[in-house]
Amino acid sequence: MASKVIDGTSAAAPDDEPAEVRGHLPVQALASYPGLVLPLLLIAAALAVTVFASVQLWRMEARPLQDPTADMPRLYAQAAVEALRLNEAAEHHAGDPAARQEFIRLYHLLLRRLDQLEPVLRDRPAAAAVLDDEIANALIQLRDRDPAVVAYSPGDLAGLAARLTELERTLSRAGARVQGAHQAQQAERAARLYGILVLGAAAVLAGLLGLAWLVSCLLWTLRRVQDDRKLQLDLQRACDSAAYLRNIAAVIAHQMRAPLTVIDSAAQRMLSRPDLAQRPQDGAALLRIRRQVSQVLRFMDQAMLAGAVEGGTPLLHPRPVPLQDLVGMIMAHEGMGDGRQRLVLPEGPAGMRILCDPVLAFHALANLVENALKYSPAGNPVELCAAEVRGMAVISVIDHGAGIPLADQEAIFQRFWRGARATGQPGSGVGLWLARRLAEIQGGTIRVTSDGQSGSRFDLMLPAAGAGTMAARVAPGPSATPGRRAEVRRGDA
Repeated sequence: MASKVIDGTSAAAPDDEPAEVRGHLPVQALASYPGLVLPLLLIAAALAVTVFASVQLWRMEARPLQDPTADMPRLYAQAAVEALRLNEAAEHHAGDPAARQEFIRLYHLLLRRLDQLEPVLRDRPAAAAVLDDEIANALIQLRDRDPAVVAYSPGDLAGLAARLTELERTLSRAGARVQGAHQAQQAERAARLYGILVLGAAAVLAGLLGLAWLVSCLLWTLRRVQDDRKLQLDLQRACDSAAYLRNIAAVIAHQMRAPLTVIDSAAQRMLSRPDLAQRPQDGAALLRIRRQVSQVLRFMDQAMLAGAVEGGTPLLHPRPVPLQDLVGMIMAHEGMGDGRQRLVLPEGPAGMRILCDPVLAFHALANLVENALKYSPAGNPVELCAAEVRGMAVISVIDHGAGIPLADQEAIFQRFWRGARATGQPGSGVGLWLARRLAEIQGGTIRVTSDGQSGSRFDLMLPAAGAGTMAARVAPGPSATPGRRAEVRRGDA
């Protein structure tokens, strides 16, 4: 906070950016970051499952080249082909040495095919179930009837041809059964893996959507933090500017109060001169000077008090104050002018005491009295009455003016508000607002009652300091007369 010097008195000037809100964004704004862990973990797990399923699908596609079981349909088919070729060669076996050698070669080739098929069936018992007794018997017989060792007669060749034909059919059926079972198993496995892929993709999509939602929430939170920080900066600057202006106003008021006090003292001394009785016009002018000086000083006091109330800095010094003293301060105020005529003391004991700050209570009550004098016709009385109700001292200011419309009875307590009936009347629009705020600061309030046509009643309610009730009308002053109703009357000045 910088400071400026005005006529020897320093006043604080607002900084460009308050130290309280200067710096980086609050750490609390980043509290949403841990929430990103859950969608990230979900995405990572879904990606891992998806990669696993993809690898398994790839391995399943490549497995026929690596898994011997996948070769079973091919082995069955090759064995069936060799059986057909051997069957054809058996027809040309007789009387031809070359055909006999070809027959022996094909015979051995068929045995090798069946030998290749046998370990696979032995290693896979489930698949071996497709090998029926015909294939087993044919394999045994073929091994026992090797043409390289045993000579074949035409009848043997005919029997071999029949067995080979049946073997070829059996091998074809077995190959088809194995291939169908293998394809069904592969299809089931592929369906499972594709289901895993779909679930993984859905999980990835859900994770991405959740991540996007959390990121949007985080960005929204950060934007709110930035907006709140900017609002805090603006508010702090406004408060600093208001405090700076209040300090300037205090300096100006302090500087103006001294010459105004000198003017008032000089006018008061001149009024005490004995030769002034011979110059009544000069006396009236001096009284007007004192009255105007008093009004200016009171306006300055109200302005400073309004600034203190708005800034939340008024100092309270509550103590029990007799109601007579408070009303006496009102009547002794120079700003009342000729309205202090016909003043009387209240009937009965004047023992009511109010728990208040006398300065703040004076300003609140003075504003109500001045407002009543201002808006009531000349010559009409403005009455003050007091009572204690449920531990509250109620001081009522009653005028007989034009009244306040019902729609305006709450608006009149707004700052700077002036109704249609205030046109042409002096004032700043802060008197009633300030009066109610001063009452609220001291634990009370102000209420207004008016039918909108004939007069208004303002009740200033403050905590009572003692028991007792005073319902009489009060208006003590220097010229008060006991035993009569008190009135505050507006003069013609």
